[in-house]
Parts: sequence; structure tokens; C-alpha cells
Amino acid sequence: MSISMDLLEQLNPVQREAVMHPDGPLLIFAGAGSGKTRVLTHRVAWLIRERGVHPAHILAVTFTNKAAKEMKSRIANLVGSLEESIWIGTFHALAARMLRMYGEHIGLDPGFVIYDDKDQETVVKECYRELDIDEKKYAIRATLNAISRAKERLTGPREYSRTAVDSFGRVVADVYPAYNRKLRVNNALDFDDLIGCAVKLLRDAPSVCEEIQRRFRHLLVDEFQDINHAQYAWMRLVAGKHGNVTVVGDDDQSIYSWRGADVGFILAFERDYPNARVVKLEQNYRSTQKILSAAHGVVSRNRTRVEKKLWTDGPVGKEVTLYSAYDEYDEARYVSTVIATGCVGKGRSYRDHAVLYRMNSQSRALEDELRQMGIPYRVVGGLRFYDRKEVKDLIAYLRLVANPADSVSLRRVINAPPRGIGAMTLARLGDYASIEEIPLFEAMRQARRIREIQPAIRKRIADFVLLIDGLRELAATATVRDTLKAIIARTGFEQTLQGETLIETDSRKANVQELLRVAEEYVGGGPGSALASFLEEMALVSDIDNLREDEDGV
Repeated sequence: MSISMDLLEQLNPVQREAVMHPDGPLLIFAGAGSGKTRVLTHRVAWLIRERGVHPAHILAVTFTNKAAKEMKSRIANLVGSLEESIWIGTFHALAARMLRMYGEHIGLDPGFVIYDDKDQETVVKECYRELDIDEKKYAIRATLNAISRAKERLTGPREYSRTAVDSFGRVVADVYPAYNRKLRVNNALDFDDLIGCAVKLLRDAPSVCEEIQRRFRHLLVDEFQDINHAQYAWMRLVAGKHGNVTVVGDDDQSIYSWRGADVGFILAFERDYPNARVVKLEQNYRSTQKILSAAHGVVSRNRTRVEKKLWTDGPVGKEVTLYSAYDEYDEARYVSTVIATGCVGKGRSYRDHAVLYRMNSQSRALEDELRQMGIPYRVVGGLRFYDRKEVKDLIAYLRLVANPADSVSLRRVINAPPRGIGAMTLARLGDYASIEEIPLFEAMRQARRIREIQPAIRKRIADFVLLIDGLRELAATATVRDTLKAIIARTGFEQTLQGETLIETDSRKANVQELLRVAEEYVGGGPGSALASFLEEMALVSDIDNLREDEDGV
């Protein structure tokens, strides 16, 4: 079936050129509001319906999980049901999926868990203790950031140690291999490992690489300006010799250099793919010409950029206002007044307004002023649902049930609720685990061999081991929701929900019910793999994906 003219008629001539590009590399410079999502989805639809490409041969990379779901939905509307054949997701989600399928080729247990920031800090804290490093002198977060940058550059511990010149660098060089060892013992990966291990898989397992390249004959990458070295290496390995790779980005919109993104990759694409077609989407459908001209006046001063100028056939619009405030309080009053005036006098809603600032600390004066004026607001990036203690505790239980080698989750839940297994006992178990090079949970199984642990405490440890073993047996056949309900019931978890006030207690209970609802709605994974699939989705979800959009507020 040929693609309908109705579909092509929705595109402008330049968009149509990008959508109908046949084979080979394609670089699309997509300015803000130029319809890049429409171009990407229509290109996939064109490949499927006009070029006869099976959806299973297409892999599309998005920046967020929310964007992935939106893209999949739009494509399905254009071509019909996609089932699960097409792979659409973030770099991390797609890399994790590959590692679950093929990780054993590089010695990776497919049941690995994914550690978040807090889990990583816990592991590094253990490394500090064992290496006798002063946390006050060398911040844990700084060390983790250094390790993350190294992994993004695909720099291993040995290579990193050769470049460590100052005292902090030497601390990182000591912690880096110890940190990796603990991750391996816990059968865990951090987010950077997902990409790094996927690159290692494709480099070290030629048969897997060939299979991946045969399967994915077309690769599409969104937000290309924000990828890092490891992601670029992964992309090139997947694209392989056929080079059917479409990348969409805008060097003017690169904002993630602080976390390893390198706009140089979008600028170097033509060098790496000399036969690439370059298409510039410059017609804007979002803003007035006044706004576009003001933005161009600023961004055109960037020294290393691809020349482009957005335009619109829409309204010219009003002049952009520049207000030079006396101080942060004057600025906050001005912003709040503009919002209030717009809502009271011009019929706008509070949700029609957004305020951007460069640093979190800058929000205080504005928040104070908004409160004084009775203007509702929400701060994006506050405490996420999955970061709340009771939610993290229950997810830690699920992770331990799925992977008993996960010592970080074990330490989190061992006394939630309290079981009388104290810090000294955990330290002795940890020392035994380190000496024997076994996970902490396995050390608990062997607690009878540790003479320093009293018989009464050994009994408590044995009870905990039996509890987890029983939950593992249940999880092998039960739904995620039923496993979660069993955890709450068998552990007496409700004891941990008592807060200092009734409101706090009710809030915690509501969070538990919400997690149960999430588990009930989850559909994924086959028999015996539902829990692992659920945990992976929980680990990969981002705060950007979970913003509520149904409430009025700035």
C-alpha cells in the first residue's frame, strides 16, 4: 500500500524531502518548533508503507520515555498496530533491552538491577569506608560525577588511573575499580554502564553485533545534539555498514554539555558520514516572528554553529520585553505581577505561564513572592514519586526479591520495619562477604559460620532469609501487584508508614496505594520475567516523564 497523499500534504516541502529520503545517512537540523516529531514519525511510516521495511527492522532513539510512547502512538496512528516489533525508546532503555537479551556473551547476568543516584552513593560510601577516604574532604557526589564522565568517555579504571595527577584524581582512581567490583558482586549496573556495556557487547561479540545490524536496518536518533561519546559509539556500531541512520537535532539547542553531551557530534556527522544528506527545517510553527528574530539575535553569536534562521508565516507578534531588575526581589515582584495581571485582566490561566531560572537557588525569592500574591505554582524537579522513602523501600524489596545479590537494596530494607539486625551485625556480615567475595545475602545464609554474631541475632537473620526466599518463590509465578501485596503483608511494612502527624501517615499510605496501582496497570514481561521488566521500567523512568499536566499553576 502506498503512503497516502493526505499524509504528505501535511508536510511542507523541506519536511517532505526529509521524510522521503531513501537509504543512507540523513542529518536533519530541526530548529525549535519546526515539526521534527512529525518528520520523524512520518519518516518511519514512509519506510514501513512505501519502502516495505518491516517494523522489526527499525530502531528509534528518543530523549525521554514519554517521547518514546508519543512517537510509538503517532506511528501506530499512521500505519496501524505495531505490536511490539518496532524498538522505540531512550538510549538507556534500548541498551538495557539488548543486554537482557545478549549480555551473557560478555559475562553479564541478564537479571541485573539498575542502580539510581542514591544507590550509587551508597556503594561509593562503602568504598570510602574500606579505602579510609575522608568524605568531608572528597565529596561522594564529586567522585561519582568523575566516574560517570569517565564511563561516558568509555575510559576504564586502568586508563583513568594513568591520567590522575592531583589528589582528587588519585582518590577517584582508587574508588573507580572498587566501585565497579561492588556493582559486579551486586549484579548491578549504573546508567552509564548500560551504554558502556552495550558498546562492549557489540565490540567484543561479533556474532551479536552482526545479528543486531542485520535486524535493525534503519536507525533514527532524536535530540542528537545532546548525545555523548559512548552513545555515539553505540549508535555507529548499531548502524554498521549500511549506514541507514537518520539523526535529528539542533546545535543551537544543546544544553547538556555539563553531563557529557557533546554538540561536536552533530557538527561532525558529515565527516563521519561523508555521503550524508543534510536537510534544514527552518519554518517554525510555534512562535511569532518577533520571538524568532530575538532568539536568532542571541544564538547567531555562537561561534561554532551551523547557519540557519527560523522563520514563520504566522503573526509578527508583539515586541519581546526585556526588564532589567534592580535585584532578585524586584525581579520576583515584576514576574509575579505580570502573571497576576495576565490571569486577572486578560483571561489567561496560571498554567499558561512558566518561569525558567539557571540555578535552583534562584527560585526562593520568586516562590516567596508568588505565595504572597496567592499564585499557585509547582517547582519542576521536586521530590519525585519514586524518590519518596516508602516507595523506594518497597521497590528495594522488589529488587531484592528479583536479585538477592543486590546488597544495596538489602541494606535498605533489612530494618524496614525494624528486625533487630544492627549496624555492627551488618558490618560483620559485610566483612565476611568481602573476604569470601560473595553477595551480602549469601553471607546471611552463612551467618552461622560467623562466630561474632550471637545465636539470637542469627535466628533473626535466618528468618529474614526465609522471608525473601518465600517471596522469590511467589514472584516466580505471581503478578507484580500480588508480589508487592505479599511484601507489605509478610514484612509488616505498614509499621513503617506511621508519621509524626495523621496527614503524613495518610500521605505515605496513599503513596503505597499509588505504587500498587502502578503495579496493577503494568503490562509487560512474560511468565517469570514480569518483575524484572517492571523494575527496569521503574529504573528508567525520568522526572521529565512524570510531570502532572492536569493542575492549574505556574
